[in-house]
Amino acid sequence: MRGEAQGIAVIGASGSGKSTIVERLLSRHPGLQRPGQSNEIAETVELLIPSPATLKHVGLTMLTALGYPLKRDRPSAYIWDQVRHFLKLRKTLFIHLDEAQDLYGATRAIRQDSAVNTPKTLMNQKDWPVGLILSGTPELARLINSDVQLMRRLYVVILPAVSWATHPKEITIIFQGYLAEARLEADGDLDLKDFLPRLIHAGMNQFGIILNLLLDGVEEALRAKDCTVTIRHYAEAYRRKVSCPPSLNPFLAADWRAIAPSRIHDLSPDGDDI
Repeated sequence: MRGEAQGIAVIGASGSGKSTIVERLLSRHPGLQRPGQSNEIAETVELLIPSPATLKHVGLTMLTALGYPLKRDRPSAYIWDQVRHFLKLRKTLFIHLDEAQDLYGATRAIRQDSAVNTPKTLMNQKDWPVGLILSGTPELARLINSDVQLMRRLYVVILPAVSWATHPKEITIIFQGYLAEARLEADGDLDLKDFLPRLIHAGMNQFGIILNLLLDGVEEALRAKDCTVTIRHYAEAYRRKVSCPPSLNPFLAADWRAIAPSRIHDLSPDGDDI
């Protein structure tokens, strides 16, 4: 044990794979004990920041994650005393706060400071310091930058956007790996240098979304009982997902770069987008 715990902040856009990365990090250390009915020790505790992210709601959510939900309404001071007590009792080493940018979502500055400062103090408790793992969207950087003490205690990991220019090898290897696992082959007419940039664009350049789209196309081919994967499988999977016409399908449209995959396109007679 150290007098002051350290932490990690994983920052990326929605769909970049932040939560999955943290889960994989923790799973690679099977010796870390998670909360459960059969074990008293909970060395890692994971929770989603509630909305609204008030100090009281965060404390209640943390108690529930620790396995001690309150049945009666209590003031914030009591709730956080209980949080500190049970963190020590269950020998918790790390708390993962997902969507941590919401800690800074309160409208009043006083509430913002309380919602940030109280979890931060868990890192420097003299009798039982606990490390924080924060994951969130780029707004999380604003929260970290607002507090010098918090910033110096965190190792920050930024998840960059994915593009064909920066990650052609990685995306190609992953695609081929998925096909091998599914015992499928790429159709002879499938031009990866045309198909994969379309896929990355459809996935909004975010790694987690791209992987889901890769799997959607593989699933479409398996559902059709085909032995090869074509761009049509991905076009159909995308259409099924967002209900778009061919002209707004990144896998079919000639000018696919002009399509905004982050928007739902209305199919009403006037053709206006939502």
